[in-house]
Amino acid sequence: MSVVAECPPATWTDALERDFDKAFVALDLLLGEIDSDQVEITYEGRQKMTSLSACFAQLMHKTQSVQQAITRHEKVCLFII
Repeated sequence: MSVVAECPPATWTDALERDFDKAFVALDLLLGEIDSDQVEITYEGRQKMTSLSACFAQLMHKTQSVQQAITRHEKVCLFII
């Protein structure tokens, strides 16, 4: 049996998304504490956070697609056997 079948995808991907969200919010709050005279740092930091968030979303989408393909493949293999 594969890891995918043993550990439902929703379990670890949901946990990973929660951890990412918590870290994202914490970083956003930290950037909010920067002095107003250093607005450039806050702006640049938030731009980078936006990029990280988009990359993470794409990674999670690809991961879910791969998991679905593996599950379909396993069903076909079990049917053949």
